[in-house]
Amino acid sequence: MPAEPLFRAVSDSELAVLKCLWEEGPSTPRALQLCLARRGSAWAYTTVQTLLQRLLRKGYVGRERAGATRVYSPRRTRSELLALHLDDLAQRVCDGERSALMRSLVEDGGVTRGDLRRMRAVLEAAEGQPSASRPAPGTG
Repeated sequence: MPAEPLFRAVSDSELAVLKCLWEEGPSTPRALQLCLARRGSAWAYTTVQTLLQRLLRKGYVGRERAGATRVYSPRRTRSELLALHLDDLAQRVCDGERSALMRSLVEDGGVTRGDLRRMRAVLEAAEGQPSASRPAPGTG
């Protein structure tokens, strides 16, 4: 039986909850239900609770008690989640070659001059850092 992967994918519904948490900060299920409704997802309270439970099991949110209420907060930033997804994609599709992801973005079109400028700035900043000091995706 294969080992369970370290990366736990996030469904579109779970991502919608995370986006609300990133936008609103620590929130109750009721507050998240309202945030989701403002974003066009009018889900039942129990659905929001189910999604929070899934995110909790996957380690993407934390939970604390505030009196009788439970308050949830994100344990991963948007950037950290993106790095996890990109690392997983590179491992599965590109045999770990991360540069193939950027090459695909650039070569397949849709990248603006502004995108290229920002990519260049990121690459130049990364070249100035010793590779040992850069955290691996999914850490830190």
